[in-house]
Amino acid sequence: MENLTRLFGQSNPFVRMIAGLIPAFTLHEGEGGGGGTPASFLEGLPEEMRANPSITKFKDVPGMAKSYIELEKLINAKGVIIPGDSASEQEVADFHKTLGRPDTSEGYQFEAIEGLDGRIAPSEESTKAFKDMAHKLGLNPKVATELRKWYFAEQANALKGFDEATTNEAKETETLLRKDWGSKYTENKALAQKVLKAYGDESLASLIKEEGSNPAFIKLLASVGAHLSEDKLGPKGSGGGTLTAAEATAKIAEIRNNPKHAYHDDQHPEHKVAVDYMRSLYLMETPPEDK
Repeated sequence: MENLTRLFGQSNPFVRMIAGLIPAFTLHEGEGGGGGTPASFLEGLPEEMRANPSITKFKDVPGMAKSYIELEKLINAKGVIIPGDSASEQEVADFHKTLGRPDTSEGYQFEAIEGLDGRIAPSEESTKAFKDMAHKLGLNPKVATELRKWYFAEQANALKGFDEATTNEAKETETLLRKDWGSKYTENKALAQKVLKAYGDESLASLIKEEGSNPAFIKLLASVGAHLSEDKLGPKGSGGGTLTAAEATAKIAEIRNNPKHAYHDDQHPEHKVAVDYMRSLYLMETPPEDK
């Protein structure tokens, strides 16, 4: 008894219960005076406890004491018992609160992550969604913060890998096109850009600007651009068709009055395209009579 008191403390309810059982272990004298046997320790318990399965599984007080010691090992320094599968929602909530989870998801406060690429920067909506999930999972602020940092670090690494792959693809595309086109690389690339500017949108135009597209696709656009530069097709107006005579005249004057235009510089990579363009403008200004 003295050892139990020293181990658990005199005020421990388990120790007080054991103290009440000690009398049940007095030795009964045998008829021959040759000693005795201990009475059942259950005799020292209230009647309503004797049939409880949690008690009847023990054969003696030492066995019960050992079980209690093992139970103490399952309890942490704060006196928190991990909820089992049958724990109620309130028991689980109390457990998470004891471990530091805030009362609501708004209790999480995250600092901005320095150096984060704007393409993966969290929005207010995504931050709120993360807070809600962290609260649902029972995370304390420290764990939630570290998990958030890890997530964005992984996203940044993935984005870096994507950018590197895109850059390598662009270099490979340029190398292949320069090999196929030789000295006409700049001219043909300009033709491809012209086609996209006339018929495509910004998303398509970026494919040529960054050269991150399929080389065959760029070659096709350049080929189309070469045909569009022929006199009989003419340039495209703002509405997608040929210009009126008045519009063509105005465009001719605009180009002639712009000394920096490629039309005036025979060394400019787009000079040939500009010359073809001017020729088609003249045709639209004074179209030939039908025969």
